[in-house]
Amino acid sequence: MKRVTAAAVDSAAPCSLLAEKIEAMATIMADTAADMAYYGGFSKRIQQHAKDLKGAARIAKTWARGIRKETANCGVKEMASSPVRCSPPNILWLQFRGDGDPCDESPINDADVTWCRDKIFGSDEQYIRAEHVMPLLERVACNTATPSEVWQWIKAISKAAERKDGG
Repeated sequence: MKRVTAAAVDSAAPCSLLAEKIEAMATIMADTAADMAYYGGFSKRIQQHAKDLKGAARIAKTWARGIRKETANCGVKEMASSPVRCSPPNILWLQFRGDGDPCDESPINDADVTWCRDKIFGSDEQYIRAEHVMPLLERVACNTATPSEVWQWIKAISKAAERKDGG
């Protein structure tokens, strides 16, 4: 496996090297998860950590793909003159338990919550940016929006967000 150093990221095509570094890290995470699952034997705790690490590796791979997609035409000169700017996605997916049991009712540690542009696990929760729904919520609170209007608004926001985010 090719090692990507911070110096290499600073000196050459930063976008592609950053994605490559993230992907290399994800590969190591997935390999480590497989080792944990194998050597963890019958330890439920180690098996769960292996599943969590495997899920985190999948998420990291989606980050690398996203960076490559968003910065496909990125170059060193372009980066110096006009930095790549990200706009937050209109819709994203919150991940609370990774690929663990979605019915597990044990407390969730805030550090374990992450998000992704794509739905990764069946238990992921869809999140729509608040600025897209606040006008509708204000109308609902004042009883000036009909159920039909609410449903049409939600469908329109979802479709617009999917088009903008490439979904």
